[in-house]
Amino acid sequence: MDMLKLAGLGLFGIVGMSVFLFAGQRTTTAINSSMIMQINPVMIMLGGLFIGEKISARQVVGIFMSLLGCFLVVNIISAKGFAYSPENMKGDFLVLLSAGCWAFYSVFGKNVVKRTGGYAATTWAMVFGALELLVLVGIISIFNFNYEYKLPVFASQWWVIIYLGIFPTAVAFFAWYEAMDKIDLSLLSVMQYLTPVFTIFMAFFMLGEKISLLNGIGIALVLTGVVFTSLKRKT
Repeated sequence: MDMLKLAGLGLFGIVGMSVFLFAGQRTTTAINSSMIMQINPVMIMLGGLFIGEKISARQVVGIFMSLLGCFLVVNIISAKGFAYSPENMKGDFLVLLSAGCWAFYSVFGKNVVKRTGGYAATTWAMVFGALELLVLVGIISIFNFNYEYKLPVFASQWWVIIYLGIFPTAVAFFAWYEAMDKIDLSLLSVMQYLTPVFTIFMAFFMLGEKISLLNGIGIALVLTGVVFTSLKRKT
């Protein structure tokens, strides 16, 4: 039974999340995609209700505070106004499906990881996900859906793929499941809003990009929201 559930985790967390995200990004803007994916932690927090986790008013305030801050960090909300563009509904819907798949993967995986452990859950979910991706590629090839495959031709491209496979995938997924085994989904989900904060600081120090006043306010809101969500309730 656990193997069947792990296969489901691979289907949603590896295949569904990735395929819908990349397919959606082909037909929508980067800002639209970024904004929709920021809804994901809210989905995870609400999904926690279905597995018996309790959500306090403080946690709700904290996660929406971080959501607003994240919109400022990634320039969805800027001095020019709200940057969402409604012209790319098909791509937006695919990205929303991707966010939903990741939320399901996180919520459904909570009970699985408690029985199998983070390492085993990550390993088997990726094994099943890889096999399911191969099946999907085979189906696309057989029925000729006019999808063009391009293999990397330069060594630098292969190194990028190897890096993506090791750090943002294997290491990150393992850390995610290990954290899932130890903390509530409400706190785990809001931690995702730290990603654009780290990104903007890396861009500042490594690429020389500027951090605007609104970006700074957004960073403060994200950090405040994370701290607010993580505070223990007084007894």
